[in-house]
Amino acid sequence: MPGLHEDPGAASVILDLSRNQLGIGYSGLGLQSSMVRAIPLAETAGMPFVAPSSATVADETYPLRRVLYLYIDKPAKDSLPPAAQEFLTFLMSHEGQETVTKAGFFTLPMNQVTKNAVALGVSPRLAPSINR
Repeated sequence: MPGLHEDPGAASVILDLSRNQLGIGYSGLGLQSSMVRAIPLAETAGMPFVAPSSATVADETYPLRRVLYLYIDKPAKDSLPPAAQEFLTFLMSHEGQETVTKAGFFTLPMNQVTKNAVALGVSPRLAPSINR
């Protein structure tokens, strides 16, 4: 396709868009930059346009989104290996959620952290909420 440029990653998309005033691209909102503009979108014609933000992504009103899942390979009746248990506990901790933010992603809502902790039988080391 004429004019199509594929980038190896989301940060490259942002960098290329900052150099092309007429460029259009798709990247994670967590990599937002003052050099590019994220645009409001409507789910369907006639629906209101919704500006992208951490709140509209979290409440799923911004129509362009994807969810990332983490899978653990273990037999259903076995307990988690200690390393996996510690990793998941870290992910649901304040420090883990800060790491997620630094990587350009949004944190889990507090109710999801609690639900995950109950389902996995881990105790999240939660500090005061961040980005919630």
